[in-house]
Amino acid sequence: MDNNNKREIWEGSSLGRYQIQQYVLHLLPAFTAGVHMLSQTTVGATPDHKCSVPEEWYQENVTIGECSVQMKNGTEEPCSEWIYDTTYYGNTIVTDWSLVCGQRWMRALSQSILMFGVLCGAMILGPLADKYGRLKILYFSCVMQAIFGVLAAFCHHYIPFFIIKWVLGVFGGAGAYMTGFVLTMEMVGRKHRTAMGFGFQALFAFGAVAVAIWGYFIRNWKTLQLVYGLHSIILLGHWWLVDESVGWLYSQGRKDEAKAILEKSLKVNKMEAEVKEGEMETLFTAPKETQSYGLLDLLKTPRMRLRTINMCFNWFSNSLVYYGLLLNTDTLLSGNPYLMLALVASADLPSYIFSPYLVDRFGRRSITSIFMLIGGGACIMAAFTPKGMFSEDLLNDHLRFDECFYLNYYVQVYAFSRYVIVTSNY
Repeated sequence: MDNNNKREIWEGSSLGRYQIQQYVLHLLPAFTAGVHMLSQTTVGATPDHKCSVPEEWYQENVTIGECSVQMKNGTEEPCSEWIYDTTYYGNTIVTDWSLVCGQRWMRALSQSILMFGVLCGAMILGPLADKYGRLKILYFSCVMQAIFGVLAAFCHHYIPFFIIKWVLGVFGGAGAYMTGFVLTMEMVGRKHRTAMGFGFQALFAFGAVAVAIWGYFIRNWKTLQLVYGLHSIILLGHWWLVDESVGWLYSQGRKDEAKAILEKSLKVNKMEAEVKEGEMETLFTAPKETQSYGLLDLLKTPRMRLRTINMCFNWFSNSLVYYGLLLNTDTLLSGNPYLMLALVASADLPSYIFSPYLVDRFGRRSITSIFMLIGGGACIMAAFTPKGMFSEDLLNDHLRFDECFYLNYYVQVYAFSRYVIVTSNY
């Protein structure tokens, strides 16, 4: 092939076999992230329950509630043991550790700790990926989530379980997922970033669907958590299969390594596997000096401050609704909780087909704003809909509709952030 075709491959405006192979490998951390981030919906599910009382109390006309028993004389006795409905769940961390009634907040704390781990991972591993390379952080995160995902299944107390949840948030929700996304965005050109960004999020949705499927067949939370943790084994070969970002290598002055990867990509794409003198300089802008950036650089200029605050607000509001709906399908939607989780998680999949076209046709800003307004409006409508006004099936459809737009918007924010806040020359 001629030099123009070669340049198109390097810039990512054309996709060859090499780019597709790397992209498939980048997608796998998105799938495992979906598994780890949504595992709480089954492992930490709260079944319907009521107080466990002595048999003779049933003959005394006492009123048995979820957290207390009202005696005939009008006094209330708090529960110390509970009976759980096993229609949908066998045992979970809630039933094993009695995280109900006065201890109910601890179940919510478990998911909050995982999300806090995602925050810590983004703040710590992001800069480390800029300093030491995307591949090192990606692989270390893959190994850590495989180890701790399995270890979580052997916890006999909630404290070590919560600690492991934090670690999974750091390396599963942030480390592997975000570096995989960055590797993809730096490998391909603008022409394909939109479609590949949607594809990346689609694998996260498939991970959530996998959580529902496994949860339906496995009703013991320890076995279920072990299965979830073992999913990360598919990432252990990434050190040998995934290549470092060529743009990052070049920006660090490691031109020989960047050249070797470019020549490898040409060979896999069955092109002339030689990078001639001066060809890389036409593709990348050589760094004038080694320079690192931190969080404070996002606030240095008025324009950058405004962009940063705007994007942070977008991330906050979207994450609040996205995970608020997805993690509470068992309480927000009626019916089989596994089916509801699978339906909500996959509700946005059809939109991944037409959304890349809409973004390319009308622009990111307009589509992002429209999706956010529709999703937010649907949430407000659901909040003020009187109970019993509509059938449960119609309300389920309404919430899935809302989730569809917010999941779609979630993908837009990832890609939008890269264009709004420019941090590199590649």
